[in-house]
Formats: sequence, structure tokens, C-alpha cells
Amino acid sequence: MYVEVTYKMLSVIDVEKYHTGRYGAPGCKRQPKRKRTPEEIRNQNYINACKRLRRIINNNFKAGDLHCTLTYKQENRLSAEDSKKELVNFLRRMKGAYRKRGYELKWIAVTEYLNKAIHHHLIINMIPDTVTLLQEQWRPGRVHFTPLDDSGDYRALADYLIKETKKTFGDPEAACKERYSRSRNLIIPEPKKKVISSASFRKAPKPIKGYYIDTESVCTGFNPVTGYPYQTYTMIKIGGG
Repeated sequence: MYVEVTYKMLSVIDVEKYHTGRYGAPGCKRQPKRKRTPEEIRNQNYINACKRLRRIINNNFKAGDLHCTLTYKQENRLSAEDSKKELVNFLRRMKGAYRKRGYELKWIAVTEYLNKAIHHHLIINMIPDTVTLLQEQWRPGRVHFTPLDDSGDYRALADYLIKETKKTFGDPEAACKERYSRSRNLIIPEPKKKVISSASFRKAPKPIKGYYIDTESVCTGFNPVTGYPYQTYTMIKIGGG
């Protein structure tokens, strides 16, 4: 037997399969257990952060929603702390503008300021006049925006945003203590776990009906802590988002 954990999002399902000491791995030689190095732990934490953000994006945003970059004009450059306040006020105005139009604002924001001009990345849900509102309400500078594609899986975007804060996250002197901030109305995908009564999982996973497997997402190996095999992969809805 083995454990299967799934995360279901709008157009994507993440699957994690693994054996534990309780169920073992019949027919599979267990690898020696070992303690992970500090570097391996840091790397795993980084990977997990990318996964969490990707799942949040995948579960709350879709094709046509926007990835924006909010920049400052030279004469309006602020400190990291003041720019954080500027962003909060901007989002408050956007929330009010959305509410007046009968919509709920959804957003994820990342701020980058080390070794480059300070700027904010923003993922925001699209309504009929979002572009006009962005240009009106972001007063210190300019807005550059790119619509999300119809793939339904925004792994590259999540990886990029987490990478943007890699140098500043964890710095006790940093103005922004978190990798990203988000609106409270976003729905976080919850894992669903079940025990599969089979000796082991397929080496080549098969998708469920209506989905295909992202071949680049398939990962198999042995957990260094338990010594047991694992497998992870992503299924994407045919037709995307």
C-alpha cells in the first residue's frame, strides 16, 4: 500500500505518492536513511514556497487575469517601508473601486527592491475596466501588465515571483518580511489524502479522464529521510483554463 495526496485546483491537479514506514514498499529495496544537510533544507523550503504560491495562483486566477508590474517614476522613488504603505493604499482604493462595480478584488503582491529600482508585482483578477482603474489608481508611476495565458497552470510565474524575493526573504532588516502578500478572499487548495491498496504506484503515471500529464512535472526518487520511494506529477485539464 501507499499514500496518495492530491491538490485540486481550477484546471490543475497535483498528485503526490509515497510509501511510509507503516505501509512499506513491497518489492522495492529501501534506501539508507540520512539527515538532510542545511543546504538541502533551504532548497526544499524554496521549492515548497514555489509550490504553495503556484497552487494559490492556479486556484484563484485564470486566463485573462493580469500580472502587473507597478513601477515608480524617478522623482517618486520611495524607501522600501514607504513603498509598502503606498501599495497598501493603492490596493485599498482598488478594492473600493471593484466593490462599487459589484466585484470582489483578488490579488497577490510581491515587492522587489534589492539591487534594482523598487517595484511591485501584482496578480489581479480582471473586470471590464481593470486596466483603466490600474492606470488611474497607481499614482506614483506606471503600470505594465500581461494577461495570464489559457494554460491554467502558472508554475513559471510562481517560480519567477518567488525568485524575485530570494535575496531579501529572511533578512531581519528587510521591510517586507514575507515572500508575498495576498487578499484574504483567496481559496487555498487543501490536500486530500487516501491510502491506496496496491503494492506500489506505476512508474509511468496515467492521467484521469479529461486531463493530461505535464511530462516535465513527473518526478520520482527516494525520500532521504525515510528511504522510501516517492512520485509527484501534475495533471492539467484538457483545454486548460
